[in-house]
Amino acid sequence: MNIVYSSSDAYSLLAGISLTSLLENNKDVDNINIIIIDNEISEDNKLRLIKTAEKYNRNLKFVPLGGFLRNTNINLQKWDISTFGRLFEASALQEHEKVIHIDCDTIVNGPLKYLWDIDMGCAVIAGAPDCLSDNYKLNIGLKPADKYFNAGILVINLVRIRELHLEKVFSNYIEKNSKFLTYVDQEVLNACIRDEEKIELPLIYNSYSILHYLEYKQLKVLRHVRNMFSEDAYLKARNNPVIVHYTGCFIEGTRPWIEGDDHPRKYLFDKYKNISEWKDVPKWKDNRTISSKFICWLIKSIPKLILAPIVGYIHGVYIPSRNQKRKYV
Repeated sequence: MNIVYSSSDAYSLLAGISLTSLLENNKDVDNINIIIIDNEISEDNKLRLIKTAEKYNRNLKFVPLGGFLRNTNINLQKWDISTFGRLFEASALQEHEKVIHIDCDTIVNGPLKYLWDIDMGCAVIAGAPDCLSDNYKLNIGLKPADKYFNAGILVINLVRIRELHLEKVFSNYIEKNSKFLTYVDQEVLNACIRDEEKIELPLIYNSYSILHYLEYKQLKVLRHVRNMFSEDAYLKARNNPVIVHYTGCFIEGTRPWIEGDDHPRKYLFDKYKNISEWKDVPKWKDNRTISSKFICWLIKSIPKLILAPIVGYIHGVYIPSRNQKRKYV
């Protein structure tokens, strides 16, 4: 089983806590190879990551980000090249055929054997569905019924990316659309990979934050989407997640590694932090401005039945329409 994390020094704490949770819950797997895409991680945090792998008798290697991205000739506009790291892993990891890419801001709450055993066939990626506005899908050339994945947890078929020369396709898309990327590398993957080359994973393998803050009907209103995953899939992901993905959420404003956060699954993050090599590292200060904190307080004060349609219109109608118009200005 090949597991990839991509981390800066600041996020190495999160990568290490996520890695701890993964190794705790996959002790019966014969062979786990950990690959860390290294964006200038400090020696101290590298040692902690190595100790984490050694504690569970697992292999770990660092692959310097600069080694395969810094020379990528793309006009990135405002974006940093490291944001697009997972798009170019097929070149960086030539000795591997398939990897599971896991974002740092996650807790692995169960075994991943199901993911690793997936027969990818001719598919390029396997991922869990994200519930994004139909209008946004149309903006990136998809149909409302097409698959759209959250890129936080992906099974990536590196062989197919090489065979289809998709890294060039990704580069061209970034070059052409870098002014208008809303969801950065996630948008690139979903726009450039054909629907028949995507395998949909159960939502329990990517239980992102908004699922824990809104009821199913509220979520459907918020996202302005017709073809969404089922309520049963939502309930399983909310109540029994295999991977919790602590994505940013407008309702909370912070995340579990920040002081004062109140994510419904914060206890899982704390559980694995307390047995990790970072147990002595304090949580981050909440450095939001007073106005940001006030806006968050105001949002949390609004009944969700009222909040969902208001925010849904902004993110599901207004912003996609504005972005579409800007492309032709």
